[in-house]
Amino acid sequence: MISVYRHFLLSVFCIVMVGVMGDYGYSQEQGGAGKELPAEADTSDSTKQSKDEKKLKGSALYLNEIVVTGTREGRILKDVPVETGVVTRREIEETGIQTVTDAARWLPGVDISGGAPYGASQRRTAVIHGLPAQYSLVLLDGRRIKSEHIHTGINIGIIPIHMVERIEVVKGPLSAQYGSDAFGGVMNIITRTIPASPFLEAELSYGSYNTKTASAGHGATLGNLGYFVNLNYTESDGVVEDRDWHRQGNGLAKATYALGPDDRAYISSFLYANRYLKSGVEVDDREYNIDGGYEHRFNSDTAIAVSGYHVKLTAEYAEDENVSSQGDFNFRTKLFGMHRVALGGEARRDSFERTATPAHEQDIFGGYLQDEITPVRWLTLLASLRADIHDEVGTVLSPMGGILLKPVPVTRLRATAGRGFRAPSLQELYEYHYKHGNYYRDGNPDLRPEYSINYSGGIEQDITEHFTGRLGVFYNTFEDLITVVDTGEIYNTLPVRQRVNISEAMTRGVEAEGRLYIGDLDLILGYTYLDSRDDKDEYLSYNPKHMYRGRVYYDLDHPWLGFKLMISAEHARDRYYRDKTGAVKRLENYTMLGAGITKRLGAHFGLFIRGENLLDQEFTIYDEGNTQTGFGRTWTFGGSMKF
Repeated sequence: MISVYRHFLLSVFCIVMVGVMGDYGYSQEQGGAGKELPAEADTSDSTKQSKDEKKLKGSALYLNEIVVTGTREGRILKDVPVETGVVTRREIEETGIQTVTDAARWLPGVDISGGAPYGASQRRTAVIHGLPAQYSLVLLDGRRIKSEHIHTGINIGIIPIHMVERIEVVKGPLSAQYGSDAFGGVMNIITRTIPASPFLEAELSYGSYNTKTASAGHGATLGNLGYFVNLNYTESDGVVEDRDWHRQGNGLAKATYALGPDDRAYISSFLYANRYLKSGVEVDDREYNIDGGYEHRFNSDTAIAVSGYHVKLTAEYAEDENVSSQGDFNFRTKLFGMHRVALGGEARRDSFERTATPAHEQDIFGGYLQDEITPVRWLTLLASLRADIHDEVGTVLSPMGGILLKPVPVTRLRATAGRGFRAPSLQELYEYHYKHGNYYRDGNPDLRPEYSINYSGGIEQDITEHFTGRLGVFYNTFEDLITVVDTGEIYNTLPVRQRVNISEAMTRGVEAEGRLYIGDLDLILGYTYLDSRDDKDEYLSYNPKHMYRGRVYYDLDHPWLGFKLMISAEHARDRYYRDKTGAVKRLENYTMLGAGITKRLGAHFGLFIRGENLLDQEFTIYDEGNTQTGFGRTWTFGGSMKF
């Protein structure tokens, strides 16, 4: 168990970093808070650097990307104290990535899981540092989203890649910013920005299993009004005939309006609908959310924003109705030339109803304070503290601290420590006699929150102007994990099991990544070593101990011969699982190879073809405690236009 003494030391560490550094008289000149609304990528820190990004190449371009998730304020990637992985719009467009999961799997420390069986061809969840997907918080433009089968993680497959500007992943708990569920990490999927110039784009594709996809998008800025609209539709027969077919539609609309030079209002909405076959029954999942807000800037360093959102998911098969409504405010300013202070608060109401789970509501209130201190150019300290009040579990404090050292311009050293928590869901609390395979499952209103402690550190080095390398280590401990145990009760001839807090776990590992850019050639190599075990010192199911990844991208820029080529490879080793008898067994290793080519046809048109699993390997993936055969070689080809 994690002792109270360790919690106390962690809190003192964060608080000392806030206060002590205020005694230093150094200053660092930094830019303003940016000109985008919170729903967008807030281009803080250096407006000039942001404008000059188009002139950068290779590693410099990547490291000058603006990210927002780790600090809730737009910062240049290389200057963020919290280690953040990012997949950019440039990479999405130039490598032919077709899904959000294809993009996310290239981030070190992130693995992709299968999810529920009916969605084998469509449902995908993200596993961060070896924890089951339900322990990571998934955001859309910084807002919580929902999906079917929510207790096994959010299905990131509900978001089409055509809507995405970039994907940011912070590994390790971020409860100090986001509260419950930011337990093992946060994935923030950020939608396309509103363009300064009008554009129209469309794409059609066809692929294996009779999969057809159509997408269209349009955006513009007209005076004080800016907007972006995107529509997507996908239908597929699925990988298993008469079982996995699905018809998915998505819509995104967003708009901003400048009320004056220092005031903006925004509104956005995301829609999702999916029809599929589940146990021989045709069912629908539907979700909509609406998000709006207002921001006022007092000066280049100081701004306040108020916003709110509402999201509702209905899933027919288990009669899910999952609803959240939230209002919040955020304030940020710069003090004494070296403190970037942010504070905020939120109030959220969740309601949930499902087969065997009566309707319940809970209210959550949270507030956070964050100070990013830069006493000298080569040192940045980050301290955050958040308090959350849950109806069901009381008050929880979540501290986090981080440090960024830049002893020379080409070297960056980062270290973070933080505490995360996950409050039990309404389903885990109040479910009663839900038939789950060969047993009935009950909730437990006496469940306690699950807690995690994370320590991580690493070095990022610009070895040459064309090559950047990164090496990191992490160690996570988890306590009061919720698991299901037998109660001894028999109901309708089947045993009854109940959720209880008894499990502990540990994950630790090493991540290495290298990015090489030479002319029109980009090469990215990554390796992750993961040791994840439960309190019985046995491996957590399905997580590969060794994961190797590589990607080669080549862009031949020629007026009539130009094309883009991408080759990707993934090799996983040493995966384990527990069979029905409780015995631990080892799964087969696998190697995934993919390739794609895009041919430009003038300035506005293009054709593409992409193949996945070209070695036609079959392997097992995670599927809620079962093994499931992976799927063989697939192909997708299509065309696009953009004006």
